[in-house]
Formats: sequence, structure tokens, C-alpha cells
Amino acid sequence: MSKKVTLKQCLGIDVSMKKIDCCLSFYTEELKIKVVATSGFENSPEGFIKLREWLNRKQDNALALHVNMEATGTYHEEAAYFLAGVGYRLSVIQPTKGKQYAKSLDEKNKTDKIDAGMLARMGLERELLLWSRPNEQLRCLKE
Repeated sequence: MSKKVTLKQCLGIDVSMKKIDCCLSFYTEELKIKVVATSGFENSPEGFIKLREWLNRKQDNALALHVNMEATGTYHEEAAYFLAGVGYRLSVIQPTKGKQYAKSLDEKNKTDKIDAGMLARMGLERELLLWSRPNEQLRCLKE
């Protein structure tokens, strides 16, 4: 039996003040979306390190990993800086864009885990703009 080929992979992250819910999904050669793993982590530097360790075990290392998250006030920022800093391709979308996409899927339920899965699926299906890290001076002014 041959191994199934992954064409694209995306990590969807639903961010809240204290935690991040994550869903890693693959787009396969059968043109299907497969949820590979889900997990939750603290929205903190320690949580981001655990997220990276989890990803190192779960992701397909032969492919670039794309991360898709919603801009959630300022709660998403530290995760975005961390993930971009370790080299992941990252998109930070406006919440209304995520909401419209979820509506198109006709998803009636709304939980953090479902939202993370929706964001992963969106990242697999769409070509999203990549997030560009603001320069340090702008970041310091904002803080």
C-alpha cells in the first residue's frame, strides 16, 4: 500500500486571551482535506514552544507549513511574532473574513476547536496574503 501524498498543509489557530486552539490539516492527492491533529496550548511563550514541539511531530516536514489565524484584538500578536520568527508562513486575517468563510461552509456550531479547523481549511483552499512583521520601532510604539 503506497503512502498518500500531501499536497499542502495548514495550521489553523483560533486565538483567545489565555489559549490558542490549533488544527493541523492536510490537502491530499485525492483532493480531500484531512484533519491530522488538534490540540490547545497556552497563549504564552511557554505555550508557543509546546506548539512548535507538537508541530515538529505532526507536520509533513517535506512541505512548507502555512499558518492561518484571525486578528483577535492584540491576543494574536505574540503567537504571530513567534511563529514568523521560527520561519512559518503566516496569514493573519480579519475576523469578518473568517466569519464569511465559515458561513459559506454552512457550519451551524461555533467552538474554538471548530473555528481552528475552519481556519486550517481556509488556508488550504485559498491563497491568503502573507503577514509581514512590523518593524521593531513600530512594535515598541504600539506596546
